[in-house]
Amino acid sequence: MNLPKAPQSKMNQLAKSLRPHMALSSWVLFAAVVVDQQGFDLLLLLLGLILLIALYGMVVIINDLADYPIDTLNKRRDIPLVAGTVAPSDYVSLLVGLSVVVTLIGLALNQNVLLVSALYLLLGWLYSGPANLKNRGLPAIILLGACYGLLPWWLGAAATGIGPNPTLLVVSISSFIFAAGTVLLKDFKDVVGDRAGGKRTLLVVFGSTFVQGLLLALTLTGYGLLITYKFYQGAIMTGFVGAVLALLSGIILANSQLTRSAAYRRKYGNLVRVGFYLYAITLYSIS
Repeated sequence: MNLPKAPQSKMNQLAKSLRPHMALSSWVLFAAVVVDQQGFDLLLLLLGLILLIALYGMVVIINDLADYPIDTLNKRRDIPLVAGTVAPSDYVSLLVGLSVVVTLIGLALNQNVLLVSALYLLLGWLYSGPANLKNRGLPAIILLGACYGLLPWWLGAAATGIGPNPTLLVVSISSFIFAAGTVLLKDFKDVVGDRAGGKRTLLVVFGSTFVQGLLLALTLTGYGLLITYKFYQGAIMTGFVGAVLALLSGIILANSQLTRSAAYRRKYGNLVRVGFYLYAITLYSIS
C-alpha cells in the first residue's frame, strides 16, 4: 500500500530552496586550490563549502522571487515558493541569515574572501535584481558563467592567500567560458513558460539550433584554452587527453537528442561537466 508522504517541515523546505547540491561543482573548484596550496585543510574546506552554499543560495532565492510568475507558468513545483510550502517573507528572512553567514566566514578568513563574495553577490543581483539581465540573453550567461566557473577558483585563491598566476588565470577563464555554455542547458525545460512570460532567453529569441551551436562553441573554446596552455608548457600527453575529452564532449553536445530529450540533457550534460572540471582540476594540480 502506498502511504502519502508526510509534509516536510518549513526548515527542510527552506534548505531545499538553497539547492545545496548545485553548489558542489563550484566547491570542487575551490577545494582544488585549497588542497594544492594547503593540503587537506578540513576546516577551510568546510568553511568554503558553507560559504558557496550560502552564496549560491542567496542568488537562487533572489532569482526565485523574481521568477515566481514564470516559474508558476512552467509548473516548477520543485521550487518551494511555487509549491506554496514557503512564503516570500520566509525567503527574506533566509536572505538575512545567509548574509550573516557569508559575512562571518569572510571575516574569519580574510578581506579578499569578503571582496570575492561581494562580487559573486553583485553579479547574482545584476542577473535577477532590478537590472534584470537574465532577460538579456548573452549578459545572462556571462554573469552565471562567472559565478559558477570563474569565482570559485578566485575564492580558493583568496582563502589561501595566493595571488594571480598564469595557471590560475587559464583554468579560471576556461571554466568561466565552459560554464557560460552549460548554463544554456537549463533553458530547455523552461522554454514554454519563458516564452509565455516574455523572458527573452537566447533559446526563446534564436531557437534551439543556435543555442546548441553556441553551447558547443563555448565548450570547445574552454577546452581549447586548457589544451593550448598544456601544449605551450610542453605537456603533449596532457594536451592530447584534453583533445580527446573535447572531441567526446563535442559528439555528445552535437547530438540532436540534446534539444529534444530532458533525460539526455540531464545524463550527458552532467557527464560533460564532470569531464571538463576533472580535466581543469588535474591541469591545475600538475602545473
